[in-house]
Amino acid sequence: MNNLLDMAAMDPEALSLMMGEPEGNVNTLRQVTGRKKRAKSITAQDYLNAMRSQSQEQMTHYPSKKVDAPHWMDYAAMATMGAPILGDAIGLAADARMFAQEPESRTKLNYGLSALGAMPFIPSLGMVKAFHGTPHKVDKFKMDKIGTGEGAQSYGHGLYFAENPKVAGQYQYDLSRNVGNINATPSAHKYAADDFFKNDYSLEDAREGMKAAYPDITDMELETALNESYRTQGNLYNVNLDVNPEDLLDWDAPLHKQPEILNKIPKEDRAIMEGMLADFDQLDDLSDYTGNELRQILRRTVNEGYFPEGHILGTNDDIAEEALSAYLKQQGIPGIQYYDGMSRGRYGVKLKHKGKNYTDAPVEFATQKQADDYLKESIDKGFEAEHVDVGTRNYVMFDENLIEIANPSSLNDLVKPK
Repeated sequence: MNNLLDMAAMDPEALSLMMGEPEGNVNTLRQVTGRKKRAKSITAQDYLNAMRSQSQEQMTHYPSKKVDAPHWMDYAAMATMGAPILGDAIGLAADARMFAQEPESRTKLNYGLSALGAMPFIPSLGMVKAFHGTPHKVDKFKMDKIGTGEGAQSYGHGLYFAENPKVAGQYQYDLSRNVGNINATPSAHKYAADDFFKNDYSLEDAREGMKAAYPDITDMELETALNESYRTQGNLYNVNLDVNPEDLLDWDAPLHKQPEILNKIPKEDRAIMEGMLADFDQLDDLSDYTGNELRQILRRTVNEGYFPEGHILGTNDDIAEEALSAYLKQQGIPGIQYYDGMSRGRYGVKLKHKGKNYTDAPVEFATQKQADDYLKESIDKGFEAEHVDVGTRNYVMFDENLIEIANPSSLNDLVKPK
């Protein structure tokens, strides 16, 4: 309802024309929005008053026509219109009743407005929420800045982000410790404060711990050390990545488990790579290799001179990481995803029995083989079992235009390094 009223507040006539309906069909909205600048200020009572006013007007002009009182579901919808999700759900239920019982309500306008109400229940596709920790202030992430900072490019040439804010917060912390104070040697007090925060102590607990560790520390020394450590000079950014996760090359998974990626590799290139592997007596089915191994095979195919003249990756040359990223981007693969350091060596199995979860959380194992064996044994015992992802990912993006900073200011107070 709020989305609808926002639209109507801007221009009820335009909304009516857009939906192909006569102007009179938005009289109620106009009555409400004509004296309210912002839709969020419209109360359920405002809307009820407008409806009653319209009903009385209809009775005046058409006294022989009976105007029914609003159904109880309509009252419920109006009373909860300001409540996210709940109000939308009740509103949709009221609309369904109206369409079923009141044929005259089945207009393009009403159908369109109901569709607006359903928007909160439509999953957000093509968007990954992530974080980025840096010692710098960033207005826009740019590919031409790669290599100018302190971060390594171990997983390919691109812009790096973390699904887990703690991981991004650690980068923020590690890279920011001495930025802007390079020539100064941090005090022993500063290093001690660092250790407290790295072990997830609160500010107050760190203060008490510092007092216990350094009985002779002055108040000024204590607060200076805590301030330098806790209030780092870096920034933690919350970003939206405009990609579907399945379109990202999975560093760890075999390609037969990511068919969307394998299908994007040109058939000619795949044939050349598999031919190179066969010539060197290696497994020649590309689908059996992981995302990381695909990158290595691409590099080797170039180095061995298998790609033809004019190929984007070149021939007989030790290609740079930048060229590999450019090649993958050209094939419609906008980046790479890989497990972060806290998630590697974690393999989960989810169990169900008679359609219900058997355990509250997935059972975790240190190796893929252990997880595979447990899954097979569980199925043999009559359980429903499946592998599940229990870790969090880091992302390497090849296209700066797919990255949006979700918060205009940094999130320094959101996450402490752990």
